[in-house]
Amino acid sequence: YNILLDESSSLVADKIASRKGIETLEGMPQEQRWDFWEKEFSRCIKCYACRSVCPACFCERCFVEESEPQWIAPVPRWQDNLIFQVIRNIHVAGRCTDCGECERACPVNIPLRSLSKEMYDIVDDLYHFKAGMDKEAAPLMTHYETTDPEDFIK
Repeated sequence: YNILLDESSSLVADKIASRKGIETLEGMPQEQRWDFWEKEFSRCIKCYACRSVCPACFCERCFVEESEPQWIAPVPRWQDNLIFQVIRNIHVAGRCTDCGECERACPVNIPLRSLSKEMYDIVDDLYHFKAGMDKEAAPLMTHYETTDPEDFIK
């Protein structure tokens, strides 16, 4: 369904509020940002509601369920919770539409959308790709162009 949204729409307001939260995080010094995420992920109870509700996350068996190798510990530790979220965001990069369901489903209100939105913006900046906007576009990371940026290769 196509919906024309005006400035008073709650969806538009939600996206604007999300962007402001990201700008606040981006404005923090790196050490303060690290402390922020340590505090947030210390509250995570590893219920995986964020993963379960995400329409872009569809692996039959998630890496967190693997025991050999065991990528992250099964008990809630902030370091493992952070690793899970970073890997999850990398996995859905190019498919995330910034719907915000991960954040809405979190029972302890961790601002997960800030991480996913940051990845969404990186994908847009580097590859000029917005998930869900063009049904004819090849999914991100499924094709290679000789003009793709290679600045990261040293």
